[in-house]
Amino acid sequence: MNPAKKIFRFFSSVLCVAALAVIVPANAQSPYPARPVKLVVPSPPGTGPDLLARLMAVNLSASLGQPFVVENKVGANGNIAAEFVARSPADGYTLLVGPDALLTINPHVYAKLPFNPTGDFIPLSSLVSQELFLCVNPSVPVKTLREFIDLSRKSGTPLSYASASSGTQSHLAMEILKTRTGMNLMHVPYKGGAAASLATMSGEVSALFGATALKPQIASGKLKALASTGSKRSTILPDVPTVAETVPGFESVLWIGLFAPAATPPEAVAAMRGAVQKFLTAPESLEKIGTVGFDPYVTSPEAFRDLVRNDLVKYAQAVKAAGVKLD
Repeated sequence: MNPAKKIFRFFSSVLCVAALAVIVPANAQSPYPARPVKLVVPSPPGTGPDLLARLMAVNLSASLGQPFVVENKVGANGNIAAEFVARSPADGYTLLVGPDALLTINPHVYAKLPFNPTGDFIPLSSLVSQELFLCVNPSVPVKTLREFIDLSRKSGTPLSYASASSGTQSHLAMEILKTRTGMNLMHVPYKGGAAASLATMSGEVSALFGATALKPQIASGKLKALASTGSKRSTILPDVPTVAETVPGFESVLWIGLFAPAATPPEAVAAMRGAVQKFLTAPESLEKIGTVGFDPYVTSPEAFRDLVRNDLVKYAQAVKAAGVKLD
């Protein structure tokens, strides 16, 4: 072969390889995640959702090899955080740690929302759950939920109950129970769960639905627990019956889930779902999650999607019956 042709072919080959070296990396997609991921929390630092997000961030950073950073965006009952995530790029790098009320109650108590709870988000994974406890002041002359229902029905004046504020689960759970049983009750909203529990302990009101944080008050006798709202008895207070043991089918569980903007790439969705499932089922996670007052809530993606939709319907009915409007 002509030496000149050999040289030409050699350099042509080199140029082709060089071109491929430039083209392939430019077109290749890096595995997800390739940079830090933001976990947006709608409540202040130190709250349950925030502490959960920080536990999860440490685990996910180790398992996925990129930093997971918690960002608190507080305000408007979580609507600010939800709007921020809904309007973020759908690339898997901005996710919402969303309590159930944000996506299943807020749509019914606000006239306008800057996001669509089902259209703007992909439900990535359920994270944790927490039952409520129906508690009464020790002076209320009942020992069981059945006796409390009967007492309220016979009362000439409504028995008062406290809630953390209008439109919260502590309010709507009692309204659902009231509708199911025909109880004669009057709602008294307070500013937060602590104020509601203090009012019940002092006798200002007769009862409340409160979270697992009330265990010390129940154990000390300052409150009397009649029932819990889970599908099965609580591991925290296993001697307390469920509401469903008296009112079949009743369940009202608080949950927190992880959500991504709609149209997030399937590979990012799959990676996050896999990593979160490992986090929730790892033995070392169980105790840590328990320390912030929650139980791991492991479901399939389909079951979690259905839960969001079903709770939207359930709370729509409860909000309408209670006449709650926040704007």
